[in-house]
Amino acid sequence: MDIKNKNEVLSKAYSDSQGMIALADSKANISLTIHSLLITIGLGFSLLSDVFKKAGILFDEYQGFVIFYIIITIVLISSSICGTICTILVFKPREAKEKSERERKGLFYFKHVLKYKNSNDYYSKIKDLNEEDLMEEYSKQIYQLSYIAKEKFKFVNYSIYFLITNMGLTILFLILSGFINLLV
Repeated sequence: MDIKNKNEVLSKAYSDSQGMIALADSKANISLTIHSLLITIGLGFSLLSDVFKKAGILFDEYQGFVIFYIIITIVLISSSICGTICTILVFKPREAKEKSERERKGLFYFKHVLKYKNSNDYYSKIKDLNEEDLMEEYSKQIYQLSYIAKEKFKFVNYSIYFLITNMGLTILFLILSGFINLLV
């Protein structure tokens, strides 16, 4: 395969890597929205119906049940906080994995581009670029983008695990809150 075709393949791989990063961010947006809705629905319902006050009234008669309810509440809040933190960590800007890559003047990554004195210097570098140099630039950037995508998806996965847990906890929490409302 000649260098021009290799650069086309690398260009496609570069775009795909950028797309994976955008996909991770989109999934994190959705997850953050659902996490927020679950905590709002679960705790909002309880606050609006004075379930916590009613649980206090029922404590002497149904001590085990109320303690279980409090434990579920604490676990739900803790799990929601952890899930939200994992989701927010998806959005954390990532640096290149290799120190040499962070320090060099590259052509694609904005921090690399900003290492040029001005736009004319950057343009000169682009103008003098040959196919072999372009292939090297794509290769380095694809590797770094793949590392960044891997890190982002690690936190997307954690966020989804917490989201599934929080869905179950919210349903359980709402059922227990309903029982408390029925008992008082």
